[in-house]
Amino acid sequence: MGTKDKNQKFYTVLAFATAAALITLSACTASQPSPNESDVPVQSSASHTPVASLDSGIIPHATGDSLEFECANPIAVGPTATGLGGSDGKPGVPDLLFIATAGTGADATPWSDGATAEGLHFQKMGLIMKAGTAFTISVPLEMRNSMKIGWSNSGYTIANKLTVSDCTSNQDNADWLVYPGGFWLKEPGCISLVVTKGQTSQTIHIPIGKTCP
Repeated sequence: MGTKDKNQKFYTVLAFATAAALITLSACTASQPSPNESDVPVQSSASHTPVASLDSGIIPHATGDSLEFECANPIAVGPTATGLGGSDGKPGVPDLLFIATAGTGADATPWSDGATAEGLHFQKMGLIMKAGTAFTISVPLEMRNSMKIGWSNSGYTIANKLTVSDCTSNQDNADWLVYPGGFWLKEPGCISLVVTKGQTSQTIHIPIGKTCP
């Protein structure tokens, strides 16, 4: 075999060997993750789900045994409580506050078993209060395992006691203010709410799902 034939055979073998090496390298490279993929740990979105949302989908804005009432941004104002849904037929303390129940007198507000948090069902009922007054609203001690309260225009609030300090509004005719919120209950019943102004406390009763005696 001449020198020319030997050289041609050598280059042919070299070409096949180079091609095989490139194919092997390409396959190895494709099977390896990029540095970014291998260095960044994969995190499950479930691990970031707040505990409260696992119970209900509701993440409370504020929780605590005793909270300061958030006066900002009432959802409605007016010169009288009656014009806002408060009247002698609603549970409350005259000239101080009313609970905006669906019924009046002994009529029970329908029980709702919808949204829950901390194992309690939310019962939406607005709070109508006299502007510029200071008082506290609290859950009776014997009911604190089965009932919480919360009103705020910033989000869901869950507490045993709310301290109201002279809430006012710059809107016209804002002698009475309305805030969203309500009760958190384990079950329907005639619930009690303690309203304290100065040294005087008064207990009011709200029929939720059941009438009051």
